[in-house]
Amino acid sequence: MVKNNTPTCVLINPDKYKELMEVVESYQLLVEAEQRMKSATPSEFVKQEDLMKKLQIKEDELAGEDVELDE
Repeated sequence: MVKNNTPTCVLINPDKYKELMEVVESYQLLVEAEQRMKSATPSEFVKQEDLMKKLQIKEDELAGEDVELDE
């Protein structure tokens, strides 16, 4: 849509809008993760075993869980 020959808004399908917002959110999370990794020092890292112990999670409790990693 235009007003005075200047674009004022764009109409898109709600599903396409949702898809675009998911892409934006994923990109924002990627940028944040990259910034954190650049400024992190090895002393700030926590081993998985130590975190699981702190949170009282046992390895066998995770055996049946599915994990999806976005590329």
